[in-house]
Amino acid sequence: MLILQSCFDGRKSYRHSNYGSPFIRELVKTLYKHSSHTDLATLFDIVQERVKKVTKKLAEKHSHAAQQVPVVTKTLTGLRKVLLFPKYKVCPDTE
Repeated sequence: MLILQSCFDGRKSYRHSNYGSPFIRELVKTLYKHSSHTDLATLFDIVQERVKKVTKKLAEKHSHAAQQVPVVTKTLTGLRKVLLFPKYKVCPDTE
């Protein structure tokens, strides 16, 4: 099983009223750009790092905010890498 959560239990996720959640934005961007050639576990690691980076900048701007750290729970036992869309190719113009 592979679970990705926007933050630790008991913590609140960031959500901008116009732009939404940094977690969802980074998840969608990462899936769109890398899902054809990167395995699922690595995709989640990328999302985790990007959200930490984005929310660190938010925390530096706003004194009441704290860095958000997504949680990845992996209970995969095999070494098999899973690709979501192995035949999907992103056009270079859209990246």
